[in-house]
Amino acid sequence: MLPGGIVNGLMSPVTGKLFDRFGARVIIIPGLLILCISMYLFTGFTLESTSPQIILTHCLLMLGVALILVPVQTYGLNQITPEYYAHGSAIFSTLQQVAGAIGSALFIATMTARTSSHLAQSSSPDNVTEQLTASVAGYSDTFMLGFIISIIALVVALFLKNKKVTQSDTKVENKAN
Repeated sequence: MLPGGIVNGLMSPVTGKLFDRFGARVIIIPGLLILCISMYLFTGFTLESTSPQIILTHCLLMLGVALILVPVQTYGLNQITPEYYAHGSAIFSTLQQVAGAIGSALFIATMTARTSSHLAQSSSPDNVTEQLTASVAGYSDTFMLGFIISIIALVVALFLKNKKVTQSDTKVENKAN
């Protein structure tokens, strides 16, 4: 996990600079593509997969995450006027925690259910190798769910616009209402 964390930590400031230069879409879409690729790669792991394969795939995953998180938060806050930044930041932080909890519960429940399902189909469920194979298959199924969710996120990201809400936009809207 440490190499992926290092990749994420090193890329976050770079991502911020890229966001300032190019805008949200140009960073978020490649980040989601990298996330999709890494999620798909995780679905193919078996008992024979090596530690370097897993570490490299995790580093790729964390690179995608680094290219997504900073721009998404900044993009979201840029859509509100400055007087609402504190509220927007609080809402974003709360949603991040709640979504993380829901996502963790969803993935753990999926992994547990799919592992149990694979083990129930086994001819020898008490065999340790069969149990490990069922666990890896459960992980693979869970990463397939992550892959599907990341594809949905990629499609949504294709509709992002690089427009920032300004105070003059808000004043014009308020006068129209």
